[in-house]
Amino acid sequence: MKDQNKLMDLYLDRLFKKYNISPDKVNLTPDQKVKVKSIVENIQKDVQKFLENTEKKITEHDMPKKQKGVEGNEPLNLEHLSDEENSLAHRKPEPPTTKPKVYLQGKKRKRKKRR
Repeated sequence: MKDQNKLMDLYLDRLFKKYNISPDKVNLTPDQKVKVKSIVENIQKDVQKFLENTEKKITEHDMPKKQKGVEGNEPLNLEHLSDEENSLAHRKPEPPTTKPKVYLQGKKRKRKKRR
């Protein structure tokens, strides 16, 4: 964490110098200071969660068990679905409403001139 803070300080110093920003020039209202502080705290929490998740090792035992029928030939249990959901689950996909565009590789079609 210490190295990350040093890197962030270095980055911010360079960014402030690039745009001529100094603590003397920044004038924030108390309300704006509160908002900036809350935003920074939220970002810190998100970064901390991300770092904790990167350190976790996930194995195949941590993954949820697969339902029957996904890989095998056994049908899925659809009894818990309502009638509408059940009809949607068994419906065949509809054909596309528009024709797919066909692109020629590097060749343009010549249009016939109308007379």
